Amino acid sequence: MSDQLRAPSHPVATLRRTLDLARLVDLEIQLHRDEAAQRAGREAELQTRDANVGAALLAELGVNPQEARARLATDAAWRQRVATAFVDAVVPPAERHGEPVDRAVRRSALAMTVLGVLVGAFAAAATLAYSGQAPVNVFVFLGALILPQVALLLLLLWAASRARGGVLGGALAALARTRWFGGAHSAQLGAVGARLGLHADAERWVVFSLAQRTAVAFNAGALLTCLWLVAVTDLAFGWSTTLQVTPQAVQSACAAIATPWRWAWPEACPDAALVRASQWVRMPGRFLGGESLHEAVARSGRWWTFLVASLVVWGLLPRLLAWTYGAWRSRRALARVRLDDRRCTALFDRLIPATLWDRPDARDVGLPANERVGTAAAPPTAAVSRTSTWLLCWGRTARRSDDVSALVARQTGAPPHGVLPVGGADLADDERAVRTLTGARAERVLLVATAGSQPTKEIVTLLRDLRRGLGAHAHLAVALLGEAPQGELFAPDDDELAAWRVRLDREADPNLGVERLAVTS
Repeated sequence: MSDQLRAPSHPVATLRRTLDLARLVDLEIQLHRDEAAQRAGREAELQTRDANVGAALLAELGVNPQEARARLATDAAWRQRVATAFVDAVVPPAERHGEPVDRAVRRSALAMTVLGVLVGAFAAAATLAYSGQAPVNVFVFLGALILPQVALLLLLLWAASRARGGVLGGALAALARTRWFGGAHSAQLGAVGARLGLHADAERWVVFSLAQRTAVAFNAGALLTCLWLVAVTDLAFGWSTTLQVTPQAVQSACAAIATPWRWAWPEACPDAALVRASQWVRMPGRFLGGESLHEAVARSGRWWTFLVASLVVWGLLPRLLAWTYGAWRSRRALARVRLDDRRCTALFDRLIPATLWDRPDARDVGLPANERVGTAAAPPTAAVSRTSTWLLCWGRTARRSDDVSALVARQTGAPPHGVLPVGGADLADDERAVRTLTGARAERVLLVATAGSQPTKEIVTLLRDLRRGLGAHAHLAVALLGEAPQGELFAPDDDELAAWRVRLDREADPNLGVERLAVTS
């Protein structure tokens, strides 16, 4: 037995209430290992290992399997606790990669903070450069340090709030589609990018928070540099532009910028007289008001206080608030990681298997083996709750939609939410199905094709369109059914299902798989 599948020496560690970044990384890596073990035919080893972990977990929690599965079906926080306990029990400390990743993120944040301070300091020094030949142009300061920051912050907030994917996951998926890597490496990159897509909300806000932390450092470096230059050098300020702008318009713009502090600190807002006197003409190199640069230095306090207040109010404070907001959103998104994809569902089913009977075995109490003790327990609860399945009947299977719906209802415990024909002669049916499912925000879609058919380009295109419309968390599955000459439905053999799995695995979609419908005569 490999290291990844060996029995845990400590079945259950201290239960954490939420999943942190390090444990999330370790969970994803272990799920990838387990999936590889399943494909290698080691399902029995996984079942044995996880059954032992699950039994210890139930004992630690003091709950029965039915209660545990019921909570798994409805409570994402409970799923996180179970998944975290699984990681702590199965993954040895020496093989955990989550902590190094977490440390790398923190070190990167520190490096970006230092870089932000340095860039901010250099930017402020450049905008306040004064050689004694021409005054510092306040328009350059505002245009370089204030206005771009406000615009960029609004753009980032809009993008982070409306985006559906993650930055890193999308980049890896795009890289996997290039020709820079071989087939195996491209498949691995695509799989990692797709897995990150399930946690895109957390990833996106972590990136946003790091960006705002860097911006806070930038503004802090710029602010300290401004105060230092004001304290140790003599600066003259003015304004100059090629545009036909009147001093009255400039003073109105400054008053608007100073609105947040003008009522409490009126000295930090230039008045009309100061603005008129500060207009600089490069040729012949003088103020329109007739003052000299020496005289301009004497009244520079009204300008530098305005610029410093602008940097604090429109640069530093918004970035501090955005950093706080991004950190809160990232923690909230991480705490709400759903862990309801196919691999997590399979893990929970192995940890706490569904049981039909919550009674002693009949033989243990002296009854015949074909009798049960007491009454039957309730049907097993799904490890992760799902709404009703939407059924897509591909091609000829649409003729047997009623029979297929009955099979799905018997297997899932609920009739399909809707049945739609696809893959027929009318291509508009496929587009109509995608629009219908997207509008209904379907969470689970099962496409049933005819046994013996191949995963054609048309089927794969339909699945891709569904994924784009429904998002990363929707479950998409393909099932195959054959029809005997007498009309009976039958399930395909394992080799045919395996061929479909190989093709669909190339899509690197963690919530796309192949299912077997239980067909009984």
